Amino acid sequence: MSANKIFYSLFFLVLAFASAESFAQSAPRKYGVQRYQSRERNPISENVNKREFGLPGKVDLMKNQTAVKDQDQRGTCAYFAASAQVESEIKRVTKTEVNLSEEYLIRYGKGVLGDFANDDGANSFTVLQTFKTAGFALERDLPYQPDWFDIGLPCEGIRKESTEAAKKGCFSHHAPTAEMQAGAIKLNGLTTRKINEYDDSLVDTLKAVLAKEGTTTLVTIPVNFNGWDKKTGNAYHSDALKKECDKNPDDCGTHAVLLVGYDDNLEATYDGKTVQGAFIFKNSWGHGWGKGGFGKFPYEMIQNWGYRASFSKLNEDFKLPLGAEASAPVPAKIENISYSHEIDADGNLLSMVSAKVTGAPNVMIYVSTFVTDEERTILKHDDTYIRAPYYQLLNHEGVATLDKAIMKINKNTWDDVLATLLPAFLRVSLYVLTDIDSSTILTREFIAL
Repeated sequence: MSANKIFYSLFFLVLAFASAESFAQSAPRKYGVQRYQSRERNPISENVNKREFGLPGKVDLMKNQTAVKDQDQRGTCAYFAASAQVESEIKRVTKTEVNLSEEYLIRYGKGVLGDFANDDGANSFTVLQTFKTAGFALERDLPYQPDWFDIGLPCEGIRKESTEAAKKGCFSHHAPTAEMQAGAIKLNGLTTRKINEYDDSLVDTLKAVLAKEGTTTLVTIPVNFNGWDKKTGNAYHSDALKKECDKNPDDCGTHAVLLVGYDDNLEATYDGKTVQGAFIFKNSWGHGWGKGGFGKFPYEMIQNWGYRASFSKLNEDFKLPLGAEASAPVPAKIENISYSHEIDADGNLLSMVSAKVTGAPNVMIYVSTFVTDEERTILKHDDTYIRAPYYQLLNHEGVATLDKAIMKINKNTWDDVLATLLPAFLRVSLYVLTDIDSSTILTREFIAL
């Protein structure tokens, strides 16, 4: 079906209160990580300081990297890291950039193979193996989707920890269609290799892969956000940070990333000290994290805490099918957008929006609505940020029909707002979701109440 002919109607709403300064500029974003797993330091052998002869002091594989992506708040880093590794291999061999569908990998791995079907996460090496079995789909054919537990999506109201979640496909999002599986691009000749994290020098082993194999490597590390600097991209872990995570595991996580180079002379911070020598890694938390989405690990971070390292190599004669290269997304167009709101018989505020969107097949779209004052400053209520996105979930053809979804602000909350603010406005924004930008705004309106 032509992209210009695909259209769908959407009726949904999100109501939120927040302060513009706090929410839009300085409120901490929640980054996606897998569930925290407590690990001791890697055992260090007496040969840890033995250096492999002949390794260059610096390796930079940035020329083979594709666009930095954003996994949003799902714990799907293993799929993003593995996808980035294979994308870099395809670019190394074919000199062509592709955008692989992480959603396809997730659905095939969890929905077809049954791997990690009761959780968002996975083992990054297992995901590399999935490429050998499943091949790959392109992002434009099966775009990335948000957490299905969000409002308006199939698993709304289901607890993530319940047995019902996996049974209903809350993590797998259901297996890819037979047609999509049959049309997947095969990676014949792809080889994969694990790296033993207990090597005498894991650092040198990973450096050797980067330098001698000329390819990127996956690695998994524990995450305590107190050791991850959003501005500089410097990341480390320590015994003290581990103790914090063991005490409050929900504040920490496990994360898979892609090593894309190293520099023996690059300065980094490790446990409050400046050290020399670091790996450069590609993250999946968007361009706003670190240096354009990239960060650095001091060698000590990887030697002490790195594990589950692996990589793949692609046959040098691999050829991409015509039309598989990455392309700019088709711009969405909005027609017949309308807004409405009313006070029901119980004094609650009801708000709705409807629109016809064309030119953006197979994507997820949602509306975000905030209450503002006449200066367009977003407000907060009781110092609590209230946000409940209502998403539009599309089928594979990009067509959906929904009933109007009404979001309600209860009377007490609404009365509190009106008691301190007149006039008030609804700021209604329509977004499209992508795996690269997370969300791209399509339109925004301020509606007087």
